[in-house]
Amino acid sequence: MRFITRIISIVFCAAAIALHPIEVESKAKSKARTTTTTRAKKSSKKSSSTRSKSRTKGTKSSRTRGKKTTTRRVWAPFASFETTATPSQYNVPDDSIASLRRKADAGNREAQYLLGCSYFERRVSGANRDSADYNAMRYWRMAAEQGHVTAMGDYGYCLRTGRGIQADTLAAVEMYVASLIKGNSRLERLTRQNADRKSSFDAYVLARSIDSGLKIVDKRNAAYYDEIACEGGFIPAIIDNAKRELAAGNGDGAVKLLRSIHNPDDATIDRILEMLKSAGSQDIEVLVNVASTGYPDAQLILADILIERNELKEAYQWMYKAAQNGSDTGLEKLVLMLLNQESELYEPYEAYLWIDTYADGNDEETVKYATELSGNDTSFINYVLGMQKISQEKPDYAGAHPLFRESTTAGSESMALLCDAKSVKKSQAAKELRKRAGEDRPLAAVAYSYINQKDAMGYLNTAAKRGDVASKNRLGVILYKNKKYSDAHKVLTDIQQNSILTEEAAIALSECDEKVSKLKNGN
Repeated sequence: MRFITRIISIVFCAAAIALHPIEVESKAKSKARTTTTTRAKKSSKKSSSTRSKSRTKGTKSSRTRGKKTTTRRVWAPFASFETTATPSQYNVPDDSIASLRRKADAGNREAQYLLGCSYFERRVSGANRDSADYNAMRYWRMAAEQGHVTAMGDYGYCLRTGRGIQADTLAAVEMYVASLIKGNSRLERLTRQNADRKSSFDAYVLARSIDSGLKIVDKRNAAYYDEIACEGGFIPAIIDNAKRELAAGNGDGAVKLLRSIHNPDDATIDRILEMLKSAGSQDIEVLVNVASTGYPDAQLILADILIERNELKEAYQWMYKAAQNGSDTGLEKLVLMLLNQESELYEPYEAYLWIDTYADGNDEETVKYATELSGNDTSFINYVLGMQKISQEKPDYAGAHPLFRESTTAGSESMALLCDAKSVKKSQAAKELRKRAGEDRPLAAVAYSYINQKDAMGYLNTAAKRGDVASKNRLGVILYKNKKYSDAHKVLTDIQQNSILTEEAAIALSECDEKVSKLKNGN
């Protein structure tokens, strides 16, 4: 028994000895794996740390990007139209939009201001851009009228830029000035920065604010900012300084300032003309700047001055523009210029066209105006009656013939020859017209073109190059009928810019516009 027990003990010991190296090896391998994993983790952390540091100056890590950050900012107004910064975002506080609206409609100026901000930043559902701008302006105006300092600046911004309301620069200046006087420090800082960067609008706002009692940090005076505004071409500043020069008796200084004004509006033009009158000046440069805007009264004044100086061609151009811009006085004066037989501008055919246009093609009205404007000149009236008869859809050459024969108006004789050629068989009028056209008589060239179009083209070209209105009109119509649309368009456009088109030529130009446009587009 003891023997058997000893054998079993020996077997177990042998088994334990045999298994021990395996366990040690397993533990060693496990330890090695643990060490390797630890090193890998450290390496991974180090690599991750390195990558994180490398991202510090570039894109944020995915963990940082995943976090949602919210920034609460307070609404800040624009300083002026020139301010390039976008408005700060405004987050509606505890009150809802509906609550703000109730308070705003009840007259709470702070609610009105905040609701205006909400609309401006499109934080009111269902409001498109136009309605949002309008409501922002409306609530800011309400708050501004109740003395809300910041709302005054924001409403001024709307007036300056035309957001939600018709733009009004002077009204914007008034609102900015009111806001600055009441202590809008942020607006003052931004406006001063812009003015120092030569913003003429901001400089003018500061100048007017200083005049109204604003004390600014740098202690610069209104004259300093007025100079910046004038140098920048801000028209209200120039007008104000010109008024000061006039008040000081310095008319020349005022006129010098007025010369720097370009593209003024109608109200400013009236003030400029008044100041010129006060200064006793007829400065051509100032008048040209003003007349170039298309203001007919200024064009008339300039034309009259040029007539006094005997610069008739230049006067004609400005009188023509005044008539074209709807001035009845300009049209009447233009016709009188064209009917003056002692003038180099004498052109009864063009006078007839202007009168016919003024009467809207009504034959009776045309004769009435021709009688009034010509001082009951029978010769011109017969000329007008004759032109009416040959301008009908079916020309009445026989009826027009005696009228032209009785008229001594320039060109009547050529028109009489045309009527003779068209109404009398085997007439020698065509040969006579050809002869007269060769003698550089424009209406003879026009009349001859109705008889022999091909042969008359050379004469028409010559007369048209000399600027004859009748020849240009006829040449343009012929080119159009011969499908030379580009050439016709060039001739007719030139007439439209410098003189007057016949009804037939106006229709031809309209058609040419369409044809030339299609050619340019490759259609």
